[in-house]
Amino acid sequence: MEKHSNRTNVRTRAMRRMILTAAAVIMAIGAGAQNVEATFGAEGKMLGHSNEPQLIGYTDGSVVMTDVQSRKLVLASYDIDQNEKARVELGSSKEVECYGGFVNGDNVDLLLVNNGDGMMRVWRERRSLSTLQPVGDPSTLADFKGEKKDKFYFTLGTSPSQELLAGVSVAARKGLDPEMRVSLYSRQLEAYWHMPISAVAFNQILVNDSGEVVLGHCTLDQRKACTFTVLDGENEKHFGFRLDSEIWPTEVSMVRYDNNKLILAVAVCEGHKVIMPLGSNINRIDFYCYDVEKDKLSITSHHISDLDASRLCGRKEGKAPNNNWVQFGNIVQSIADGQGAYLMLDQTWTVTRNDIPVEQNRVGMMVIRINADGKVQWTKSIRMGSRSSWGGRGMIAYRWRSTADGIALALAQHAKNASLTPDQPVKTFRIFKDKAILNVYTLNPKGELNRTDYNIGKQAIVGAARTVDSHNLMLFLIASANKGQFANITIK
Repeated sequence: MEKHSNRTNVRTRAMRRMILTAAAVIMAIGAGAQNVEATFGAEGKMLGHSNEPQLIGYTDGSVVMTDVQSRKLVLASYDIDQNEKARVELGSSKEVECYGGFVNGDNVDLLLVNNGDGMMRVWRERRSLSTLQPVGDPSTLADFKGEKKDKFYFTLGTSPSQELLAGVSVAARKGLDPEMRVSLYSRQLEAYWHMPISAVAFNQILVNDSGEVVLGHCTLDQRKACTFTVLDGENEKHFGFRLDSEIWPTEVSMVRYDNNKLILAVAVCEGHKVIMPLGSNINRIDFYCYDVEKDKLSITSHHISDLDASRLCGRKEGKAPNNNWVQFGNIVQSIADGQGAYLMLDQTWTVTRNDIPVEQNRVGMMVIRINADGKVQWTKSIRMGSRSSWGGRGMIAYRWRSTADGIALALAQHAKNASLTPDQPVKTFRIFKDKAILNVYTLNPKGELNRTDYNIGKQAIVGAARTVDSHNLMLFLIASANKGQFANITIK
């Protein structure tokens, strides 16, 4: 990738930032809104050569990201105006994969994996923030060797605070029982503990801010069985239970584990009332709270209200709904904190032609707040609509992020939605075709929702916002395949 000069006049850029900030203040909604400010760098050439270049972090004027160029995994740093500061190659993109990393002080710590035939190596590379050159020798986190047909796996979970990571290594050697090891790391990827554990099936991993790791496995067949393993570096606990035999679960997600209480969210379709032949058809969320010490299970059912269903499905409000089912409803994510957790839902579906996916759609959004016992405290529903080609689906993805006072979301939407009230159906945003606004939502544990808008032209967000710290998010915006722009969002 060629270095390019910043052609934007400094005075013009400063005026543009002032205008954007002023517009954001005018369009902020909600009483007692948090102070949200966005700093936009200059528009330049599109930096990424892959569909989703990966932001690693931002600090002291340096944006660090990885990308694939000419089949090489590349680490590069830029200033906020996209002027290149440093660049290094990390290896062949076929052999080395970056699972992410963090900017920690004067260093960049990367988690890299090489998973080939009959081997797997996981390691940390520490590099200087200023030069991206190695600092010390790589630190090996896992190293497995075997025969060509042996399989090795590594998966990762991150705590809500982003300060702890749990890595699970699995060695499945032919003719032998699987070997499993769980490790807890700091964000510098330095190990707090390692634990070899008995082989267990799992399809979810949860890490809390206390350093406890939960491996969960739930089936949606007739058994509706859920099993869990809790690890703290010294002890290994196993327990399980079955979901309500009368329900039709479409999705199960671990939400929170703290004080020996595990909370699951189960998306439920009341099967005897299904009216749509396709989709998940969910109309309620069940929260299972299991007390590990007392061996006690409690269930709280929350039916999706008419208001929430109208906004999730893009319908007009004020009329009697045909139903309160969310046809393509799914659990997007969850974020736990010291008092409870947030659960996020939306509608997502894929359009296919000749059984080949060609388009993805996302409509509506809902946040459910629960307390430490899995009891629902409030819900908030937000109208949104996005559409992309299948290859560009990463540009209509989003993730809520933890902040010092709740959670925040950065989302690109159709520019004409800026003047609409929350009860009005929105226009669908088509990436690169429609003018966009950048919605920045903040939501605190009391349920106070606020939104700040910025005009961003025909741009879309690559991937999701990256957490810098409890007050800052970093975005990479692109317009078609030719132009790109960094944005830093500050929430106070």
